[in-house]
This record gives sequence, structure tokens and C-alpha cells, in this order.
Amino acid sequence: MILILPTTNEWRVFVCYGKIVDYGYYWANFPEHKPYDKLPQEAVDLLYVVIEKLKPYANFFVLDLAETKDGKWIVIEMNDGQMSGLSMIEPMSFYTNLKKIMDVQ
Repeated sequence: MILILPTTNEWRVFVCYGKIVDYGYYWANFPEHKPYDKLPQEAVDLLYVVIEKLKPYANFFVLDLAETKDGKWIVIEMNDGQMSGLSMIEPMSFYTNLKKIMDVQ
């Protein structure tokens, strides 16, 4: 018997100095399960609330957001931006965006 675990609608968002660097679908090994091309507005709304609360305490971090079974968006975890994989974020896009944000600082 093969056990197939369900993947969640989970997204990874990199934040630097309070600005979104880039984001991508979390489950890079299962791109066929990616439900959207971009984050839904409900997730974006939550993201901005959380960024405002965290930016005084961390300069570069990652937020993993997911949609619950009933359609509500929640933060799964926060991580150090230096220690997190890019998931389905294109490296060229990520590093180009990061450089633009860093150049302003």
C-alpha cells in the first residue's frame, strides 16, 4: 500500500526591512498541487498585519502562511530568512528583489 499525504495550500513569504521580497508555493516537490498563481487577497491582508507586528523585532524573516480547511488563512511559522529554502521562488527574482530592498537601506 502506498500512503499519499495531502499537501496543504501553504506559501512561503520572505520579508526584509518590512517589505515583501518574494513569495512562492511552499511545496516545491508538488508543483502540480499549486492552487493559485499568486496569494489570495485574504492571505495578503493577514501578511501585512503580521509584518507590521514583527518588523520592529527582525530585519529578515520568512513567514509560512496556509489556508485552513474552512478557508481561513493562518501563519504556520516564522523563520530566519537566512535559513529558509526558496520553495518555488525563482532565485533570480528573489535576489534581484532583495538587492533592491537592501540598496535603499
